Amino acid sequence: MVDRSEHEIDIEASSSMQDKYSSLMKEARKQAREAAEGTSRSTQTKIWVEDGIIHWKVRRHREHPFGAIFNKDSYYDWTEGTIPLPEEPKEPEEDLSDKLEKICELHEKGDLTDEEFKKAKEKLLGQQ
Repeated sequence: MVDRSEHEIDIEASSSMQDKYSSLMKEARKQAREAAEGTSRSTQTKIWVEDGIIHWKVRRHREHPFGAIFNKDSYYDWTEGTIPLPEEPKEPEEDLSDKLEKICELHEKGDLTDEEFKKAKEKLLGQQ
């Protein structure tokens, strides 16, 4: 098991990103720690955000099972994982009837001339 003092975590995300998605960042650190279980020596974890996904990667130091044969007593391997970020809510788009209603109100109040009203209505109806 890895001594926590030997488990380096390098987070490449802005502090605002870390604050906004703190629970997901904690989950990434948790998954990385779990991936490091059974490692005999120090590990290194990198966590970064790219394309709306939190990525994590753990470099684990392991004892080589055939160290005496290969004259190599240890090796490193990598374990990776991802956590998708939730999609940002989109503002509801005004529908055509709401837009037509607004230009009708402006026309009735006299804020739009007959010509401006006609052009605005044609523009809206042409966007369908």
